[in-house]
Amino acid sequence: MNRLAAAAIVVATAFAIVVPFFLKPFGIYLLSLWAVLTIAAIGLNLTLGYAGQVSLAQGAFIGIGAYTTALLTQAGVPYALAFVAAGALSFAIGWLLGYPALRVQHHYLAFVTLAFTTLVFLVLRNEEWLTGGIYGISTMTSAAYTKR
Repeated sequence: MNRLAAAAIVVATAFAIVVPFFLKPFGIYLLSLWAVLTIAAIGLNLTLGYAGQVSLAQGAFIGIGAYTTALLTQAGVPYALAFVAAGALSFAIGWLLGYPALRVQHHYLAFVTLAFTTLVFLVLRNEEWLTGGIYGISTMTSAAYTKR
């Protein structure tokens, strides 16, 4: 990596750290949405681009991570710990899904991951005691919004 690339990375990192302090809540929302979709795109690039496998479970893992973070922060767990726990849970579930999926390839892998995505969707939608059903988790409060 040359000096120009290193300088660009430093400037971009500093920009990403400083800018949210000068934005209104909607701007922070847009940056957060961009970050989440970027992470999803990177994951899709790894599976489809580098591995050459068609996986339709990206949305399911994002949903698992999002609900895990929301439920844990609602229970009083600090956000940073809930974020790490959500990643660990998504990783563990992906690992468990990966073992049976290792036996299949190409469009059969797409069928397995589509079935998993459908299962996760049905659990998140129908288990009202856990996720609030079709209404979602409506009692979330954000410390960032309550301080302003």
